[in-house]
Amino acid sequence: MFKDLYVEPRNVLVEMTFIPLGSNGQASEQIAEVLNLVDNSGLFYEHAHNITCIEGQWSEISSLIYACYEYIREHFPEGFLRISIC
Repeated sequence: MFKDLYVEPRNVLVEMTFIPLGSNGQASEQIAEVLNLVDNSGLFYEHAHNITCIEGQWSEISSLIYACYEYIREHFPEGFLRISIC
């Protein structure tokens, strides 16, 4: 049923927050590592105090979210990623 529908690609806005629990005083270094992934994605983003807003097509943003999640899971198992989609 849905496979016959064509949906025009639209940009979405995603707010992402990485919370590095148990960072041993190195939270800024951990956040910088995750921001490198965002920066290397080529998507438009703005970073404020502890929030990063990313704009792009859902397929690109969802791939970035997954990459950030995998990176955090591997390197900072006590941290977590909060996502809000606008």
